[in-house]
Parts: sequence; structure tokens; C-alpha cells
Amino acid sequence: AASDVYKRQNIHIEKAEKYLRQAVAEETELTAALNALAFLLIDNDKNVDEGVELARRAINIDADDPEIMGTLGWGYYKLGNYKEAVELLQQATDLVPKNDLQVQKHLEKVRASFSNK
Repeated sequence: AASDVYKRQNIHIEKAEKYLRQAVAEETELTAALNALAFLLIDNDKNVDEGVELARRAINIDADDPEIMGTLGWGYYKLGNYKEAVELLQQATDLVPKNDLQVQKHLEKVRASFSNK
């Protein structure tokens, strides 16, 4: 049933969050873990504010990482900061390989939302 699939997915998300929190606690400047935890919190609407804060920490360590830019842009979108979201997602799109569709999809969604405001 669909509810079983949802429960299994939620269990995986919870486990991933637990392991990522451990990684961030042990290595506070590990940008891959900061970004992964930030994206998990933002994309699953678990705690967008915390996710944005984690992404900001990561981008302060590595300002040129397009994946972090994409995560932070997605977080800004979820918080309703459309202008900042478009700027960051555009920068990320310019830096990532063309086959990285996630950043491009997020940029398209944010642009559509931004144009409707």
C-alpha cells in the first residue's frame, strides 16, 4: 500500500538524518555532510530554517560549490525569498554539468513562482 511505502521512505530519511547529524557533529566543517543534511531538511520540509542555516555554514566554508549554492537557493525558495533563490540557483546552474537536472528543475520552479509574485 502507498502508506507502507511512505513509512519505509520516512524511516530511511530518519536514518539518514541521524547519520548526517553525527557526521556534522564530529566534523563541523565537512561541507558534504553539512550540505547533505541541509538538503534533506529543506527538501523534505523537516526544518527549512535549520537547513538554510546549515547550507549557509557550508557556503561560508566553500563559496564556489554549486551543490551548496543549489541547496541554499532551494532553501531560500522554500522560505519565500524568491529573488535570492533565483540568483543562487542560476549561479549553481551555470557551474554544474548540464546533465545535473535537479538544480535546473529547482531553478525553473523558483522562476515560475517568482514570476507569479
